[in-house]
Amino acid sequence: MKRVLCLHLPAWPLQRLRRDRPELRHEPVALYDESPRGPIVVRYAPPERARRESVVAPGMPAAEALAVERR
Repeated sequence: MKRVLCLHLPAWPLQRLRRDRPELRHEPVALYDESPRGPIVVRYAPPERARRESVVAPGMPAAEALAVERR
């Protein structure tokens, strides 16, 4: 009998980055991609303390995400 396992780990790149670079564990981390309008946020991982309050979301322009996080 064949067995198949499918995993969906959307935050894996950010989790791995935080594990490899301990100085980022308490900082917001985002992955972005270029679009015709400019860079946009693809994935975002706020620090644990700000997880509930975060307003940064995928699809948001990177400049806007930076402005929100610096407040």
